[in-house]
Amino acid sequence: MNDSNKIVVWIATISIVIFIPIILLWDTSAINTAGVQQTSEKQKRRGSGIFLTNNIEEMEEMEHFYCKDRMYAVVSEVKEKGKHMMWAEWISPKGERYWSQSNFSVADSSLDAWAWLELNPGFGGSLFSKIDPSAGMEKLLGRWRVKIFLDERLVQEKRFIVWC
Repeated sequence: MNDSNKIVVWIATISIVIFIPIILLWDTSAINTAGVQQTSEKQKRRGSGIFLTNNIEEMEEMEHFYCKDRMYAVVSEVKEKGKHMMWAEWISPKGERYWSQSNFSVADSSLDAWAWLELNPGFGGSLFSKIDPSAGMEKLLGRWRVKIFLDERLVQEKRFIVWC
């Protein structure tokens, strides 16, 4: 093998070793959606309000979330009858924005509306997540903000921390 072929092989090897892992880890994203349910008796005892939780059944207010948690922004006990739209604007530590929305109607009893966010490490991060849970999620860890809107009106902004 002559020297020019050795250089080509060396460059190809370096490209594979350096650039393939970078490309695989590059695809970091968030998954988000929303929902609505009738206010439970437990929630009625807790009272109305706007809060963050990782468990829609227990509805314990939280400010710190593990990177594998599903994070819910909840507007509890919406009582005003009629059609409503609730949405959340999730803002990452790097300033990236994600949105989720819920359209719902209140007829007879109060409803809890929520929007949720679930972080996804992307393909490359998923490959290494068994070794390191934060793999591929580095830009999603830290202080987040969520702006919660109900019927086109900002009702609250919350801050929270995501860690691995």
